[in-house]
Amino acid sequence: MLVLAKGMKQIGVGMAVGLVLGATVARPLRLVSFRVDPNDPAVYMAIILTLTLTGLLACLVPALRAARVEVVRAVKAE
Repeated sequence: MLVLAKGMKQIGVGMAVGLVLGATVARPLRLVSFRVDPNDPAVYMAIILTLTLTGLLACLVPALRAARVEVVRAVKAE
């Protein structure tokens, strides 16, 4: 679970930074967008959902692998 928690924390920080940068860049994009709202909440929600699910899957694989390792075996190896 520690691996999953650390990964999701990184995803959350990246998502927050990305949303701020995206909202900042969206204003100048209004000049080149034709009949498209760059601040469409549905687009932002789709991006957040897609990146969160992808990140969760990417963190889940190593977390499950780490959960299968026996503690005694891992300590003996070091």
